[in-house]
Amino acid sequence: MNLWIIHWSEIGLKGKNRSFFENKLKENIEKQTGFKVKKIKGRFIVEGDLTEMINKIPGISYGLKIIGVFEKPEEIVKSLNFKESFTFKVITKRADKDWPETSIEISKKLMKLIVEKFPYLQVDLKNPQKKIYVEYFEKNFWVGLEKIVGIGGLPVGSSGKGLSLLSCGFDSPVASFLMLKRGMKLDFLHFYSYPQTSLLEKEAAFEIFKILSSYQPQSCLYFSNILEVQKYLFNNVPKKYLTLFYRRAMFKIAKKLKEEKKLDALITGESLGQVASQTIQNILATTKDLDVLILRPLIGFNKQEIIDISYKIGTGKISEKNFQDCCLLFNPKNPITKASFEKIKEIESSLTKLDELIQKSFEEIEVYHWPGK
Repeated sequence: MNLWIIHWSEIGLKGKNRSFFENKLKENIEKQTGFKVKKIKGRFIVEGDLTEMINKIPGISYGLKIIGVFEKPEEIVKSLNFKESFTFKVITKRADKDWPETSIEISKKLMKLIVEKFPYLQVDLKNPQKKIYVEYFEKNFWVGLEKIVGIGGLPVGSSGKGLSLLSCGFDSPVASFLMLKRGMKLDFLHFYSYPQTSLLEKEAAFEIFKILSSYQPQSCLYFSNILEVQKYLFNNVPKKYLTLFYRRAMFKIAKKLKEEKKLDALITGESLGQVASQTIQNILATTKDLDVLILRPLIGFNKQEIIDISYKIGTGKISEKNFQDCCLLFNPKNPITKASFEKIKEIESSLTKLDELIQKSFEEIEVYHWPGK
């Protein structure tokens, strides 16, 4: 039997718009798994193998694999066949109150009957080796032995649409994951500098994109080659300001794409003070006049926290290869750490060809869809 009960947590705290979030989660489960989903009594019933998918769908708190559906507690015990000794407890939830016994009473009754049938088993309410889960609704007892914890959060598509500036490092993939977990539908933009950088870095970005795309039904990845922009800036900007101008150019291209695709925000992997370009002064100086919402979900994270998450979601194994990307190309040895916006504008006023090169990079953007079209 491949039957699962799906629960959510944060969605349950919503008020009058709760049904919007529930319907979005139902839609995502159906799109990402291909299985039909039925809502019953504040939970979803899914027929199909969800073992590998529970923790890939934001919004799911946990999934319970059902081994059988029964009309009476005694039928549950009759169906069980335990051959090895272990400690256990029964956890019961009643969605309907038309059964005369309470949840605690049902659990106690089942544990007593199970021990009577299998005298080599022992009840342990504090630290059991196994848990038997029972849910009562629709005049039936739904029983499961396997519970898989999901990633929680909100269903993708319930919190707007964003464009994530995706590199091959540890930070931006994790920032993307955290926004997916908060319900934001994401497309991705990767900057590269071929032939100055290897195409292996571009391929690595695509692999990271595929991993992140497994957390939402559909995704788009945009590639923008900014080599000519970087060359121009390298020859015309004081060296200590180069990284800030590279980033500023990327933000301007990203803003154009965001507006063209009618997205709501840009997402970056910036962490306050982690590198020279991410001091509070440089973050402000780089983006002060861009008139675009930029979300920075990692702003208060330290590097080890970010790396730990990257390995949990599967992107760390790619990021650890330390590909040289466009952010490191022509990098100054002594970057400024406290730039002023006024100085940035003063330098920028002399860059007469910059807007033209940015527009050219924007117009030559490549796009890939996942799953492919």
